[in-house]
Amino acid sequence: MRKALLTICCILCSTTLLEAQRYPFENTEDFTADTVQLSDCTYIVDRLLDFQVNIYNVDNHPGRDFPVWANDGAVADIENRSVVYNSYSKKLLLDEIITNELGEYVNMLQGETIYITLNISSQSGIITDVYFSYLPSPDNPIAKIPIEQFRAIELRIKRELAFEPTAIGAALDYIFLGCAFEVEEHTAEDQIPIGTPLPRPDDNSLSIEIP
Repeated sequence: MRKALLTICCILCSTTLLEAQRYPFENTEDFTADTVQLSDCTYIVDRLLDFQVNIYNVDNHPGRDFPVWANDGAVADIENRSVVYNSYSKKLLLDEIITNELGEYVNMLQGETIYITLNISSQSGIITDVYFSYLPSPDNPIAKIPIEQFRAIELRIKRELAFEPTAIGAALDYIFLGCAFEVEEHTAEDQIPIGTPLPRPDDNSLSIEIP
């Protein structure tokens, strides 16, 4: 039941994220967006209807719809169909990256959930876009995490994690994956050294310039 609820939350967060990104700079009564300039990129922090906060690099691809079949452009029906191999082990690697990069912030985020949306190339398996979301609440500690931490997570995910598309995944225009990162209690011994390379497919085409 808990897994099902998390899956539903991921779908809802991803859907509202896509909708919010269509007009990321137009503040209204129900939607606000703040621009955060970092040293190497610009991030957007937007809030939709006091229901969801989205955090993402503006150089990603805002407003993308859900995947379609690349051969005919029809909306892809991929429910309960595997689009990448070894998704469970990749999720464990993703959790390690996030835990490591959160560093000292991990302990203050106990019991909170950060929702991660990944857009993945259906041909190479590289991660092209990373979006973060969380459900706002009074004094939510996630709001205290500096945007630089999210940027560090984004960079490390793109550099050290990639997927191998299945035949179904390769037939899409791109692969969309959503997951939930639940912050559990960790100690310093649990963390892997910053910069530790993680396994990825042996494919030279995965070497890309990270936006």
